[in-house]
Amino acid sequence: MRWKLALIIGCVLAGSSTIAILAQGSTAPAAENSPSAEQAPEARNLRELTRILRSPDQADELEGALTELDAMIASGNADAALLLGNEYSRDRGALPLDYGKAVVYLEQAAALGIPEAYLTLSELHRRETGGLSRAKTLFYLQAAADAGLDQTLLPLADALYRGTYGEPDTALAIKYYDAALATGNDTAATRLVSIYRAGTGSPDDAAMLVKYLGISAEAGNISARRTLANLYLRGEAVPQDAALAEQHLRAALAAGDESAGMALATALLRGQLGAAREAEAIPLLQSAFDAGNAAAAAPLADAYARGRGVTADLSVALVILRKGADSGDAAARAALFNLYVRGSGRAVPPDLAAASALYDTIPEDERTGPVAANGVILAANGRSLEDLAHTWALFDALDPALQARTGQQLLRVNPNAYVYMLQGLLTARGHYSGSMSGQLTSSTISAVNQLCTELDITQQCRFGPLARSTWDAIASGLAG
Repeated sequence: MRWKLALIIGCVLAGSSTIAILAQGSTAPAAENSPSAEQAPEARNLRELTRILRSPDQADELEGALTELDAMIASGNADAALLLGNEYSRDRGALPLDYGKAVVYLEQAAALGIPEAYLTLSELHRRETGGLSRAKTLFYLQAAADAGLDQTLLPLADALYRGTYGEPDTALAIKYYDAALATGNDTAATRLVSIYRAGTGSPDDAAMLVKYLGISAEAGNISARRTLANLYLRGEAVPQDAALAEQHLRAALAAGDESAGMALATALLRGQLGAAREAEAIPLLQSAFDAGNAAAAAPLADAYARGRGVTADLSVALVILRKGADSGDAAARAALFNLYVRGSGRAVPPDLAAASALYDTIPEDERTGPVAANGVILAANGRSLEDLAHTWALFDALDPALQARTGQQLLRVNPNAYVYMLQGLLTARGHYSGSMSGQLTSSTISAVNQLCTELDITQQCRFGPLARSTWDAIASGLAG
């Protein structure tokens, strides 16, 4: 009986029913039911099996480990399937690469309740690992999303909308964007805004755009706030509502968006938010300007120049424009140049030297509109034939509407530049073949009369080529 007692004690101390410890010195035979040395050991846990799979020096145990793992999978162990799927897709340890088996085991893992396995499958196919088809990426992304893996909803919707792995499917993309939004992913609202802004062809596009802009705005998207404000100001996609427009602009401003303050000030100056509220715009513009926002210079200077919402003061307007121009703001630079060329009454006479110096700093692509027209006037102050030719070249590049207004200024600033311009126009129409001189010769007068006859405006031209009414009629006739 002593050896049996020793056996029981030994089993308890060892903590295993598979190990028998005989009493020291005992020679008694083993009991009939005692474990045999040839009997299979108890199944190992996943950690032990993982170590075998990843240890090249344990290759002799690999077959047994695989057998145990397959048995676990057969009994519903999803982690075992995930382990084998991952290991077959990686070149490490004792297990050889086998992407076919990796796919089989990862699909089993997903079916047994690990949807992340679908995500791994989508990535393997996206990278075409081991020759896997990239076309199946979308299938596995959708499987992951449908299995409840929320982080796949947005990339899946993006892939569907852009047609990343096949033909675009906007309707299905919208479904998954909505699902992502329901999980709290606010980026989905921004994507939906883009879709409905581009239009889906549905009569509900405008309403859906406003809906998702509202969701995006409430989530803190400042751009959505500004867009909604613009829609309410213009009455696009929604009924015009100045109060709601102002509400969105002020919310964006409170969130730190300086451009919302500029937009609010502009709307106030234009009277879009109600009459007689111009004065409310000045603190907004001044605050932005003082904070270093050069874009506030031009509208703030214009308010001081015109006395809109503030006492008119051209000297203050000039200071503001100069600071804005020095900061590189194109609008301030253009406004300052125009003021230098034309002046503003007795308070600010033209300053052609300053205008010329500033004009040289204006990039070519900014020499448009009033700047282009005033560039013509600046050139017309020169008296040489070269200056007249340069004036004509600049004038000829203007659009007809600007030419009409600029011709009047040429007549006032330099009659010779005006005649040179007429000679250029007459030459282009085939009525004049004389020299470009800027002199009102008889041949120039005859050519003007021919043009007036052609345009059927002889009555308006009766006061001669240098009359403003003549130019107005010619400009109107040429534009028509």
